Amino acid sequence: MTSFYKEDFCREFRHVYLLVDCNNFFVSCERLLHPDLNFKPVIVLSNNDGCVVARSDEAKALGIKMGEAVFKIRNLIESKNVAVFSSNFNLYLDISSRVVRTLESMCPHVEQYSIDESFIFLEKATEESAKDLACKVRNTLAYSLGIPVGIGIGTSKTLAKLASYYAKRKVKRSGAYFSGLNEKDRLFLLKNNPVSEVWGIGKRLNLKLQSMGIFTAWQFAQTDLNKLRRSFNINAVQTAKELSGIDCIVEDMSEENQSQIMWSRSFKERLLTKEEIFEALANYTVKAAEKLRSQQKYCKCVHFHIRTSLYGNKAKYSAEETIILPYLSNDTRDFIDAAKKALDLMYRPGYEYMKAGVILTDFAFARTEQSDLFCAAPDIGLQKKADSLMQALDTLNSRKSNTVYLGAQGGLLKDKKYLNRQFLSQSFADFYDLPEVSYAIKEKSKK
Repeated sequence: MTSFYKEDFCREFRHVYLLVDCNNFFVSCERLLHPDLNFKPVIVLSNNDGCVVARSDEAKALGIKMGEAVFKIRNLIESKNVAVFSSNFNLYLDISSRVVRTLESMCPHVEQYSIDESFIFLEKATEESAKDLACKVRNTLAYSLGIPVGIGIGTSKTLAKLASYYAKRKVKRSGAYFSGLNEKDRLFLLKNNPVSEVWGIGKRLNLKLQSMGIFTAWQFAQTDLNKLRRSFNINAVQTAKELSGIDCIVEDMSEENQSQIMWSRSFKERLLTKEEIFEALANYTVKAAEKLRSQQKYCKCVHFHIRTSLYGNKAKYSAEETIILPYLSNDTRDFIDAAKKALDLMYRPGYEYMKAGVILTDFAFARTEQSDLFCAAPDIGLQKKADSLMQALDTLNSRKSNTVYLGAQGGLLKDKKYLNRQFLSQSFADFYDLPEVSYAIKEKSKK
């Protein structure tokens, strides 16, 4: 396979991507407020302080794994003086938006991929200009925001992402960026990375590829495309092309193209009664419905799930139920009614429940749909009133969260049995509110 870029005297590439990946993002955000924790082990916990979701390099060196349950490492945390923080998503989203705005001030084409990753797209760029931009981005984010990043450069998104992975974990002297633009570096990148680290290669696909004798990204890129198409699907073929520099995967991660909205949380204390579980499930449903309306969408399918803890010797149980609404809706009341119906089917007494969640799917941008012959048509007047009510609800709550809530929720989740954020750091609405930190450099007096 031939690469997508053209070779000429000045080595100008038609398309170049830079993937800017914030290093240990949640930890980096916490260190902004606690600079004394630089070079010390730090971890950030999941909702309700259940497991580890972010680790500093120092914490990784201690053997703390991603997703590890906190109760398993309490002795290690205490003996090694590991700093622990609860997830503070208001802070992380604020810093993430500042990172994106900074990138947009430097580059015209920026696509945010996740809370800590963004693609920069360049047209007709040389390797030298791409590397210069990478250095500029790295330095600007480090000095203006205090966020360290790793940057990968490639002629496709998949190559750029793989280069970013290699830069963050392997490259030290070059300043945490790696370019896979020229053929020599591209081959080096592919041969020195396992196929499991390629963007789009999941666990199942990785196992299948290994059974075929494919262990490195280079081996995968060299596989016959017809064989990949017969054995897998078009996505595997596109990924292989991308590793060869062919820009063919168009990923639109904007909210308008999200296929589902999920809101799931674990509880600090185990819940026993049906009423307690419904209160939690209803509140999660409210949050998901608010997100749906913010995207100006309607939903037809609502999926609910509850389960007990996976650990311990107590009885295990999990259940899930999908409710199909009679017509498209974004009315919170419809979703809460669906939650009640689902919980009636899922709940079993005698278990200690520790997690619940809701997933909204089957979206549409308008209520227009093919009606069912056996179902009554929705009342247009009532739908318009519902839209006005939801709009008023969202407007009031946008000014101050939880200003107004529905009685069907059973109250807000303020009770300690639901929430556990023992190590929550302070969140600042504006950088002007941040505590002042002064760095004094004292010169040693000459004797």
